[in-house]
Amino acid sequence: MQLLVNGRQLFLSQDLAVRIGVEEALFLQHLYDRLQTQGVEKDGHIWYRQTYQGWAKQCFYWSITKVKRLITKLEHYEIIISSNKFNRFNTDRSKWYRIDYGKIDELLQKNYAQEELFFEEPNLQEKEKSKTNTDQSDEITNIIRYLNEKAKKQFNEHSKTNIRLIKAILKEG
Repeated sequence: MQLLVNGRQLFLSQDLAVRIGVEEALFLQHLYDRLQTQGVEKDGHIWYRQTYQGWAKQCFYWSITKVKRLITKLEHYEIIISSNKFNRFNTDRSKWYRIDYGKIDELLQKNYAQEELFFEEPNLQEKEKSKTNTDQSDEITNIIRYLNEKAKKQFNEHSKTNIRLIKAILKEG
């Protein structure tokens, strides 16, 4: 295979990327590389110690927040195991990571669809919904203020009943 550009390359398994996602597979490959080159044997497994900030420095193409999300997702699906039990001090914020190779074999053996394993990140959908809700709540607040001004009343802007009634009117057009 010819490379597009010379220099260090990122490698990942296409089979794994299809099942768990490209970024997750890329992170897993990076962890695997660290385990092979800098891993420490503890409790019968090879572990690699790192902080979220350290991961973000190594994987400079991801922010700390993105690294946390990737790790949390992989931990949730038990593809990587993490622990802080090997830290010497309570103030040490690093975690020790290892890969559950049995879980990866299981994923690769079964014929899962990607949706069955890793659902769309709820944060993105929630952000879009909250933005829409914020826009609509601003509109409702403005309507209630307008009605208060014209009717010389003091309708509560935060009343669930008032909000529900105005939403119904807006929905009707």
